[in-house]
Amino acid sequence: MTSGTPKTFTKAHQNGMMITITFCPDCGTTMYKEADAKAFENMVIFQSGTLDMGLDSLDPEAELWVQHRAKWLPELKGAAQSQEFE
Repeated sequence: MTSGTPKTFTKAHQNGMMITITFCPDCGTTMYKEADAKAFENMVIFQSGTLDMGLDSLDPEAELWVQHRAKWLPELKGAAQSQEFE
């Protein structure tokens, strides 16, 4: 977020928690998400394509929706594995 004021909307996730999605008001690109579930307390889920820094400098803590991971894509070593978005 280098300029402007992002917009948000909140909706219920299929598991019942509320998700707040922050997006660019000009192009509509989702920048990050926050959830009210205890598991996501003090966490922000960034869309990696929106970051200017190289992705090699990041160290993901968790991998979500692994049940839908492409078979050719390896597990992220050292990251918690969650079958769904929990």
